[in-house]
Amino acid sequence: MVNFFTETFNDISIAVLLASIYGPFQLVGRYLEMKIGKHYDARYTGLIAFLFVIFSIFTAQFTNNIFVAAISMAFFGMGHGVLTITYGYVTNLYFESQIYGQAKGWMALSRSISFAVGPAVGAFLFAYNLNLFTITIIITAILSAFSFLLIIFEKPTNQMHEL
Repeated sequence: MVNFFTETFNDISIAVLLASIYGPFQLVGRYLEMKIGKHYDARYTGLIAFLFVIFSIFTAQFTNNIFVAAISMAFFGMGHGVLTITYGYVTNLYFESQIYGQAKGWMALSRSISFAVGPAVGAFLFAYNLNLFTITIIITAILSAFSFLLIIFEKPTNQMHEL
C-alpha cells in the first residue's frame, strides 16, 4: 500500500501515513466484533467485514482524494479486524474441540503460505502493471468473500451449536 499510495499521491510521507491507518482500525474492528458481534452469527458479521474490505480496496484504488483514501484504509483495517475474530468463531462452528486446534492449524497453513508469498507476488504485479495489480487485489477479495458466503449455507457441524 505504501508503494501504491506513493505513486498515487507522489509523496511517500502521505503514503506511509495512509498505510499506517490500517493497524489502529484493525483493533477497532476486533473490539467491535467482540462487543457487538457476539449478538449475531459470526458468518454474517464475517460477510459484512468482507464487504467492508472489498469496498475499501476498490475505493482506495480508484481515488486521488487523500480524505477518501484515509477512510478507505480505516474500513480496510476494521474489516480485517472483524475477520480476525470471526475466523476463530466460524472455525468453532464446524469443528469440535477435540480437533479444533488441528483443523485451525491446517487452515492456517494456507494463510501462512499466502503471507509468505503474497508480498513478492504483489510487488511483482505492482512493478509489472499497476492495473493488473489492482484487478488482482479486487478479484482476490471478491473470491475470498464468495467462498466465505458459501459457509452461510452450511449447517454447523459442531454438536455444541445444535439447537
